[in-house]
Amino acid sequence: MVCSQKAIAPSGRWYTAAAAVAPTISDVENIVTTSFVVAALNMANATSYTSLTNSGSIVANSFTNVALTTGLTVQNVNNNATAVVYSATTNAGLTDVQNITVDNVSNNAQLTFTGANAIESVALATSGTSSRVDLGGTALVGTTTLTITGDQDLNIDDTDLTNAMAGLTTVDASALTGNLTGSFISSANNTAFTTGTGDDQLTISGFTKDDSVIMGDGSDTLVISEVNALAVTTAATLTGVENVTVVANNNDDNAVNEAVTLNMAGATELTTVNTGAADDNANGSVITLTKLVATATTLNMNGEGATADQMLDTASLTLAVSTGTADALTVNVTNIDATGNVITPTTLGVQLTGALTATGIETLAINSAALGGDTLLTTAANADGGVALTVTDTALKTLTVTGSTLVDLDGSALSATVKTVDAAATTGGVFIDGSLIADTTTSAAGGTSSVSITMGSGNDKITTLLGTVNTTVDLGDRK
Repeated sequence: MVCSQKAIAPSGRWYTAAAAVAPTISDVENIVTTSFVVAALNMANATSYTSLTNSGSIVANSFTNVALTTGLTVQNVNNNATAVVYSATTNAGLTDVQNITVDNVSNNAQLTFTGANAIESVALATSGTSSRVDLGGTALVGTTTLTITGDQDLNIDDTDLTNAMAGLTTVDASALTGNLTGSFISSANNTAFTTGTGDDQLTISGFTKDDSVIMGDGSDTLVISEVNALAVTTAATLTGVENVTVVANNNDDNAVNEAVTLNMAGATELTTVNTGAADDNANGSVITLTKLVATATTLNMNGEGATADQMLDTASLTLAVSTGTADALTVNVTNIDATGNVITPTTLGVQLTGALTATGIETLAINSAALGGDTLLTTAANADGGVALTVTDTALKTLTVTGSTLVDLDGSALSATVKTVDAAATTGGVFIDGSLIADTTTSAAGGTSSVSITMGSGNDKITTLLGTVNTTVDLGDRK
């Protein structure tokens, strides 16, 4: 590395223009580098320093032969790596702490720490403006504690760089006032996750009943993304979680059942549930969420941006009992990719299936879009798209269906309590089973009914409607 100065300036700032150099440095605590070509500052002949800074480098920058557990600051760096390579004897203790400060670090810039010994704790602070970073390196393989502080938004990922921090048992961001977006692996670590006052999102794979998630103020989201079978039948600690997203990624195409089952009783502040279907369900990949609290009033089923005809995972949702007289639930079915774009299949379509048990819900709204064709749902590989939803709700009075995608509710009979079915705004077709619909004050089935059923302009179907006296049925523009 060729430097603009023969010796280090009093400020400790170096502007580097080439390869590598090992200068003799003493009585300088803070060393700041700015690199214009890939550069390495060899610290073998340096003493007294306490912090290293990569500021504004436009290429990858590294510090090698670092003999002390040294704080690292990275600022104004866009998508360029910063590496700290420790000497063989550094971090030999049992309580080593790596301090990191990030300011305006963007596009998943990689921060790596390598060496023969493990760093037990990482303390990461945000400053200035928001940052998006990846952490990795062999020195972090044994890290058990990650603490995050500061007042700026942070997007952090420890899963890209060979899962370096997969051994974390504590992720403490309780003092962070910015928004945290983080991806972590828990596995068998029994990890305790805590977030601060921002609108935070944690993505966790390998979630278990012994993990705990305590999210602070703000609208917080927990994403559980699994590539293997997962069964959490005992309620986990899920405090302060308003939104939950569960994705079953059956992406290894083997014959193993990779179903995901979660007991959601611990999420007492939950309002929105999202299920993602990432591959076909031929191997039994089913998302089952049980004991969803009554405050969960919105359920979103997502085809994850699939572009061709395929059968996707089944979502089975069981809500806690609602005790009110006007409880409402909205189910949205769509096909959104990872970047938030709604994808309409260019071939026949995407099929989603689900089972919904919602005890005590009086009003149910189902909205569908972007899954594909308007025809019968079948198990054939070339079948058109749509959603088949089995609804069990003995208190249901009003069912509203909207959207452009087929909604098949024919797998179970609607409750005898139903008084209104409004599907007038649908264009993709609606199938219902009205065999139990009747006025229960007269008889459970076959009696005098006061039911209004309005269908839309798609290929609609009503199976067996009893109690036809005082019933209004409008089939719309059925083909």
